[in-house]
Amino acid sequence: MALVDRRGIVAGWSRAAEELVGRAADEVLGRSVLRLLAEERRVRLPERGEAVLRCGGAGSVRVRYRAEELRGSPFSLVVAVGAGRAADAEDADAVFRALLSQDRLGFLLRDADLAVLRTNVLPGEFGGPPQPVGSLLSDVMEGKDAEETERALRDVLETGRPLAAQEQHVRSNRPPYQEWSLSYSAIRTEDAAGRPTGVAVFLTDATEHWRARQRAELRHRASAGVGNSLDIERTAQEIADTLVPEFADIAWVDLADAVLTGEEPSKTSGGGDLLLRRVAVRSADGPWPDQLLPVGATVPPFPDRPMVREVQEGRTIRMDRGAVEEMLGDPASIRLAAPDGGHSLIIAPLFARALLLGAVGVWRAERPESFDEDDAELLTEIAAQAALSVD
Repeated sequence: MALVDRRGIVAGWSRAAEELVGRAADEVLGRSVLRLLAEERRVRLPERGEAVLRCGGAGSVRVRYRAEELRGSPFSLVVAVGAGRAADAEDADAVFRALLSQDRLGFLLRDADLAVLRTNVLPGEFGGPPQPVGSLLSDVMEGKDAEETERALRDVLETGRPLAAQEQHVRSNRPPYQEWSLSYSAIRTEDAAGRPTGVAVFLTDATEHWRARQRAELRHRASAGVGNSLDIERTAQEIADTLVPEFADIAWVDLADAVLTGEEPSKTSGGGDLLLRRVAVRSADGPWPDQLLPVGATVPPFPDRPMVREVQEGRTIRMDRGAVEEMLGDPASIRLAAPDGGHSLIIAPLFARALLLGAVGVWRAERPESFDEDDAELLTEIAAQAALSVD
């Protein structure tokens, strides 16, 4: 930095200027700034640009500079930096701006405490929860996920070893509660002296790939693990065991009374008594909840509703808790059918030769995301395969 008056005379000279140009203050102060130029010049310099300055002793240095008038003062402040360093800074700034404007690659710059300094990860973009400036991992992610990710990033910060294409399962700790799978890479950032300043994180949303892989694995388990015996109750339990905990938090299998005695169930329509009995259950928490219909109990008659008719006709239905409560109406029936915290339900019929052999029901209660259409299609596929085994 230098102070230059309106005549172009140097009135101030910083220590950094001495180091850059190799000239002490007493060599420069009181003299025209034009005498610093390697090429002789008799006109004023523009307010910004590049110049070649003569160094003390011998040689020269190319600088990029900018001059700003100081209000209420006869001086201008001139700020200069080596042209190479300025070019590097411009390149870095261009890369930084490009990263922040990305709509396919998430970018977070975190400080040494792993708080967010800059980011383009906004709500609804790149997968994962929004991570505003100033936030820590524990502010936006469920505790276990935050601890795992923080451990990995701290290792990058402390050792300098980068991470590449790490897969991380992420659950948000605030509404709307969701789950994602992210693929992220991380590198350490350093200052000019090589001291660690934080980490730069690059991420992409791998949720669809993760869910597709989960569904493929579930299909494989269902194909390999259901219907390997002629024991119908064992087959029903294999269905429930396949679905929990990977796909659902609660699963039950009901079979028609006639099926359990080796007969064909009658064709019914319009709700009422489907003559079903609970044959198999599975809960992700371990014990089957006391209030839910237990194994061996007869399923109470259903009210005549369009959704009930859909199951009778061989179609899968998907409902939220509000729809279930509206359909059943009676609080006692709701307690038998809906677990505490259960928010999303799918019922898929065990349908073969136009006969309703039974039904498979699954609830999500602990995991935050609701079942979607892909989930309903998957359960329909598993139930159709299981129905053949039951038949």
